[in-house]
Amino acid sequence: MNKKLSVKRKMNLNPDIVRDWFDTVFNPLLDKLKDECDLINIGNFTWRSRPRGFEFLREIDVYLDKDGKTNLPQIIAIYPAMKKKIQDHDVKLKLLEERCSLLHQALTKQSQDLHKIYQSITSDESLKELGIYKMFGSSNQEDQIDLIAEYMVNQKGELPYYHSVSPLWNKYKKEFLDILEKELLLSKKKELIETSKELLFKTQELIRFLDDRRMDLSFQYGLALAKPANNSVN
Repeated sequence: MNKKLSVKRKMNLNPDIVRDWFDTVFNPLLDKLKDECDLINIGNFTWRSRPRGFEFLREIDVYLDKDGKTNLPQIIAIYPAMKKKIQDHDVKLKLLEERCSLLHQALTKQSQDLHKIYQSITSDESLKELGIYKMFGSSNQEDQIDLIAEYMVNQKGELPYYHSVSPLWNKYKKEFLDILEKELLLSKKKELIETSKELLFKTQELIRFLDDRRMDLSFQYGLALAKPANNSVN
């Protein structure tokens, strides 16, 4: 009965409905998920310690605006397999967030290596060698160590000049990241990397699913994948 209902709903589709689906669900999700893959591939999870969570990685529902959230259940009714793929993505994303938090906590609360390096490189003499006299604005030592640990969790590369901490991070980045190879932290780093790979796989799987369904619908209803721009001709 459910199969018959699904077929009936599919037969009742029309180009206007499918166009709305493209514009509010398929296209926004594909754009966001491809950005997500790019970030995961370079190891920048955009995880933040305050407030704890990702800056750019999101659960699927959060990627959508109000219209997208409204239309999503309709699409899932036609393509029930999509619901499980979304759940798989969101579960792995939540696990990655936990892994990031655990590694950050280990760096700031359990390991002494980060604190030792911090004390050494933020001495007046060390900062003078870098040609700077004040770092991190007015934040206290705990906040400063939190920020460095956050960069380590996200495997940050070179920071642009406009970051106040960039001279320090860019010079001592290797020393910071080498801490992650210590016995206390290595297992947590490996768990984080493994979880990021699992999330990447689920994200790519969802992208393929959305791409295939969107292409099928575009041929079936004679629609462009992207909505044409409304260019007026004088």
